[in-house]
Amino acid sequence: MGDAVARQLDIFGKGHELYGNATIGVAANPWHLYAYGFRRAAEILLNYVEERHTSLDVIVFPTVFLLRHHLELAIKFVARDARLILGDPPSTKPEHRLQALWVETKRLVIRVLGVEPIGMEPIDVVVAQFDAIDSRSTTCRYPETFAGTDPLADVSNINLLTLRDSVEPAFDMLDAAYETMHMRLFADAEAG
Repeated sequence: MGDAVARQLDIFGKGHELYGNATIGVAANPWHLYAYGFRRAAEILLNYVEERHTSLDVIVFPTVFLLRHHLELAIKFVARDARLILGDPPSTKPEHRLQALWVETKRLVIRVLGVEPIGMEPIDVVVAQFDAIDSRSTTCRYPETFAGTDPLADVSNINLLTLRDSVEPAFDMLDAAYETMHMRLFADAEAG
């Protein structure tokens, strides 16, 4: 009986309700779609917090994870596009440490633009603070480290609305960097 039910139920398939079907695999830039998706999911949770003032202790972990993952993906897709513009090979080493990713991405952006962009400090600050608390993207995914310790032992409160207001300028700057790289790639394609 269990095998028959498993064969009939496709939990990742198209459903009968049109409004419930997400379309996968048609995005022109899946990196942007993924990054935006994590940011949008966090925004929905943060709007819930702001409107209802409830469940904060429950949704703090997925919200921080979503914001941190958006930051990682946004940095990675800016680096990806910068490498395309520069004709550099793609990164072959998987990296999740935000500070290492941002240092490399910032270097690439400076190479593309020929100058250091003004006003990148909000990204520097957000990256440094996320990196200090969750360097490898595990702090809010698991309640303990591989060693069995509490990764948030030194943190007693996180104000989700302050967090949101603090990260938005950095996220918006990363979006602007993405748009700059994207327009440059488009212009290069048109010219070539």
